[in-house]
Amino acid sequence: MASAVFRSLRSPRVLIALGMILAVACCAVFAGWIAPHDPSDQNLLAILQPPAWADGGDLNYPLGTDSLGRCVLSRLIYGARTAMLVALFASLGAMIIGTVLAHVSGYFGGAVDWLIGRLVDVWMSFPPVILSLILMVGLGVGLSKVILAIVLVDWTRFCRVLRSEVLIVTRHDYVAAAGSSASAIGRPSSARCCRRRRRC
Repeated sequence: MASAVFRSLRSPRVLIALGMILAVACCAVFAGWIAPHDPSDQNLLAILQPPAWADGGDLNYPLGTDSLGRCVLSRLIYGARTAMLVALFASLGAMIIGTVLAHVSGYFGGAVDWLIGRLVDVWMSFPPVILSLILMVGLGVGLSKVILAIVLVDWTRFCRVLRSEVLIVTRHDYVAAAGSSASAIGRPSSARCCRRRRRC
């Protein structure tokens, strides 16, 4: 595991990606010190200003201003907080739901596996963007609703991949040996579960 990580760190693409993630994370953590202005401050005398390097630009607003005179750079920096929160919690929530259902499906097999598999197929048949919009209409607005909508869309990816891994593991000989050992010490239910998984 450690050797694979070290090999990945030698790749320029991995280093560039890590640098970008680190830069966004630093902006999210230190936004109050990095941003030149408050993202909500309005200056109606400086609306729609171009970037500082363009004609008519102002060094006080390096990336210009929007239609309400708010600093675009400051809003981008503070927006990193929202982006990091959504990415972190949405990925974590989708991973938890997908992992639990994948293990339940692969472990029990049979009707449970079929039911979860069909649910994943039906859920993935909808385009992700369309499904997200439908969920947002039903859930309402707000940061927590956005995170929940992403979780409800992306859990199927984790579930499908991990289910196949669980099925591979349950067919290994040591799983059958564990079931036989459980049967020998008076727990036939574990052995029956093992045989059921091997038949699936």
